[in-house]
Amino acid sequence: MVVNNGRIMKVIGVSDTVEKEILKLTGARLQAEIPANWAKVKIRRYRNIDWHTVYALPHLPRFKLLSRNESIQQLIKLFELDQN
Repeated sequence: MVVNNGRIMKVIGVSDTVEKEILKLTGARLQAEIPANWAKVKIRRYRNIDWHTVYALPHLPRFKLLSRNESIQQLIKLFELDQN
């Protein structure tokens, strides 16, 4: 209900379960899948026709993406923060 009222436009899910549930609620479709540069882990961005954006990350305490420069660069791409 909170997601579909139009006020929340971006959701970050940090587990497979959250990712699946948010995708069911929003109907968002895969837009980008990027290697996290941590083993075989992928990070994903989804969007729906209303421009709700869902970012799917692995469980952060297990995969310390925020403390690895190689992964930070991938997060910048996922969140479209790069200016190039």
